[in-house]
Amino acid sequence: VNRAAAILKNSFSVDSSKSVDKRTPIEVDRVGYRSLHFVATLGAQRSALPEYSRFEKNIFEIQIRTVLQHAWAEIEHDRNYKFSSSLPRELERRLYVVAGVLELADREFNGLAQDIAAYSNSVAAKAKTGDLNIELNSPSLRVFMDSLRSKFKKLKLERPENNAQDDDLVKELLDYGINTLRDLESLFTTEFFAAYDRDRSQSNDYGVLRDAMMYADISKYFERAWKDRWGSMEPEDFAPLSTKYGSLAKEILENNEVHMLNLDEGWSE
Repeated sequence: VNRAAAILKNSFSVDSSKSVDKRTPIEVDRVGYRSLHFVATLGAQRSALPEYSRFEKNIFEIQIRTVLQHAWAEIEHDRNYKFSSSLPRELERRLYVVAGVLELADREFNGLAQDIAAYSNSVAAKAKTGDLNIELNSPSLRVFMDSLRSKFKKLKLERPENNAQDDDLVKELLDYGINTLRDLESLFTTEFFAAYDRDRSQSNDYGVLRDAMMYADISKYFERAWKDRWGSMEPEDFAPLSTKYGSLAKEILENNEVHMLNLDEGWSE
């Protein structure tokens, strides 16, 4: 809410004398509607634009609140329009209990977001000292992969499109037996980097992590972690596996119905 308020103050001319901050109730034992109300005009700079000039004198209100604050606003709005008088005391009390729960949940979500950010920062600081005895989870995986990107620029790794994909990666790594960042680092050996010349093409976090797990132990990967999560492979990813494991690599992939891409003649040794 504060960040949105700062942006709006820079965008419009806000009348502070008429604006109201209803996020802090006058009495500490009251719960209910919480919102920041700005009364504003377009402001001189925006009003000078031809497309806005006719709205120069218009006064408008902007209400800023969190999703959960808006949930209560909708409940209260609905109540005010459906009931012409106050509710029975017990029903009124239940409504305000709900308001208190929403306020508590709002604070907890905000606190969690701040704690997650602080945790990511602490993981990054710890990792920089070389201490990788850190639990594998989505925030720590992001820290590790960002470090890998900066350390090995030849990898040309693209980050997953959203954080939900990080969760899928973590599950796959845990299934394989990777529980800490130290375990994860052990996959990226000099032999692996020599086998997978990432200077020739781009990859992403999924690709390089799966390549590393398969290169370390292809049988374990397909027994524990694969779980039919993907079904095709590029020839350049298969070549190092074929070099290391010989016919076993082809046999395992064929048994799991993994198809080779961009190869007209089928499997190639």
